[in-house]
Amino acid sequence: PSYYAHMGVTNTAGPGPADLTVPEALDAEELMRRLEAGEWVVDLRRRVAFASSRLKGSVSFRYGNSCSTYLGWVMPWGEQLTLVGSRADVENAIRDLARIGIDSPDAALGTDPHALAPRAAVASFPCVGWDGVPASRSGGADAVVDVRRADEYAASRVAGAVNVPLHELLPRLADLPAGKLWVHCTSGYR
Repeated sequence: PSYYAHMGVTNTAGPGPADLTVPEALDAEELMRRLEAGEWVVDLRRRVAFASSRLKGSVSFRYGNSCSTYLGWVMPWGEQLTLVGSRADVENAIRDLARIGIDSPDAALGTDPHALAPRAAVASFPCVGWDGVPASRSGGADAVVDVRRADEYAASRVAGAVNVPLHELLPRLADLPAGKLWVHCTSGYR
């Protein structure tokens, strides 16, 4: 059935009891398999920690007030989810995600990518202020991608930035310019 038909049946039935237990932690090999398969592996650490060393293939949704909102907004319905982070962050994320119908995620407990999956590829990327974004970005290989909503972009924007709102990012990856991308939003969370 379609997403809307599924949600109609789900909403009519109402929620069942929430299972808020933290699942047994995945071992390194299973975590690596999920990363390589392109499954949803969500790193709950702060964005600076994520940027400096992350499991290649993971995505960043720092645990906090907006985590479940943004994750629920962009993650395709019904996908397997693996949370990566400290026990406290994973416990809190499981509770918050259950409130929006994302139940029974798996977990890898820990904050050191090398310890979580020693054989998995790790990656990093720079986090800079505006003074660190190359001035040659317009017309050059670098581009600014504004992931704010279209109304935010219409109100004010960086000259030459490409607007692909976060909730449209996955289906619009082909719209992103080639080359190095500098991602911009209001606060840095998106």
